[in-house]
Amino acid sequence: MKNVLCISLFAFSFMANAQFAGLLSGKDDAKKSSASAEQNQEAVVQQYKIVLGSLIKSEASFQTALGNSDKAETLSKKAKFVTGDSCDTACIKENTKVVTESSEQTAKDFKEASTKFDDEAKSHFSSGAVEYLKTTIIKMPVLVELAQNWNNTALDEVKSAGFMGAAKLKKKLDSGFFIVSNLPELGKLTASTTTSILGFAESQNIDPNDLKAKANGSDNEF
Repeated sequence: MKNVLCISLFAFSFMANAQFAGLLSGKDDAKKSSASAEQNQEAVVQQYKIVLGSLIKSEASFQTALGNSDKAETLSKKAKFVTGDSCDTACIKENTKVVTESSEQTAKDFKEASTKFDDEAKSHFSSGAVEYLKTTIIKMPVLVELAQNWNNTALDEVKSAGFMGAAKLKKKLDSGFFIVSNLPELGKLTASTTTSILGFAESQNIDPNDLKAKANGSDNEF
């Protein structure tokens, strides 16, 4: 099982990095939209917020399983807030950092966990694992496609805007360009965290294949 799991994770990591690596290349392998980059930016922002919210929600479940209720409560509040209308560009940037820090902390906590989970803790962990895997398997590819399409349009518009116009346009498109530039690192982070999640699942006698099967189930949230 471990060999199959390693192959599966390698394939996922390779595909994820291949997708994200092309975002800043300027290649025209994604379709360009007839709408302006400014008009399409909101769709990219909303999908990114959905991804961030789901990842943070997962981390909250992991911290609950680990018995860190205060951390879990803080993360749960952030997960709800980041998907709302009040979360602006500054909020997106702040919670991108939250995802990175919480993922690193959870990976560390998994390594240091010395006891077996009881049934309740396993339930919380499994809930977080399925949410996390669903985000990487289903929601992230949607974000990547949106970002690729948007990036092609945005780069063309900036090139055509002239010196003064380009500066103004870049400011208007700050959220979109931040998301595009951050996706390669987010892809690496989620691939690494996925490895930690599935490895920890095995150590707790939780079937990783069962978690992946549940994550591949229907999802109407994205």
